[in-house]
Amino acid sequence: MLSCIPSTNIVGLMPRALGFSSPPTYSKDLELPLPFADAIQNFGVFETRSMLSNYFMIPVYPEGAKYEGRSSEDWHYSKYGSSLHLLKECGIPLNSVDTCIKDGSAWWTYKIREVYDSFDFQCIIPFLHHTDHSAILSSMFLLVDGNTKSLLPIIKHHTDDQDYGVRLREVPSGFPFQSFSALCHASRELWEFPC
Repeated sequence: MLSCIPSTNIVGLMPRALGFSSPPTYSKDLELPLPFADAIQNFGVFETRSMLSNYFMIPVYPEGAKYEGRSSEDWHYSKYGSSLHLLKECGIPLNSVDTCIKDGSAWWTYKIREVYDSFDFQCIIPFLHHTDHSAILSSMFLLVDGNTKSLLPIIKHHTDDQDYGVRLREVPSGFPFQSFSALCHASRELWEFPC
């Protein structure tokens, strides 16, 4: 689980103590399904606007995290690469992440609230930082424990986070597939809700 550190004094890179001892390693040639590439591309530092005190919002791994957030060091590009043709055959668009782009967006800052059997995506910073696209992108990572039916957030929020309203309301637990389909530009019947 990642944490969000709002900071007024960190510009650019975070202190070594908050990060890893070595930079992440990625290949420009690594293609990912478009929604995941978009999420990774925009998962980074950004500066808030229109607040009494503006902040740099910085996603950080918890202390002791290893392998760039993966559960193990073992990851084989060749195994992944051999499945890319299946993704293309299914019509899933692929894209690479441009590691030279350093600015992030607010898609990862939503605080997800459980409301009966659905979820609301609450803004913790002013509404102008959030778009419909960022809400749909964030909803792709809605994780619900299958046994306990409890929410498994990807970001640890503070209890005193501000409430700037809800961008996406009454999202069902099966919504990530619909979000992924919409972001892949799949046919409307795969992702559109009946009115």
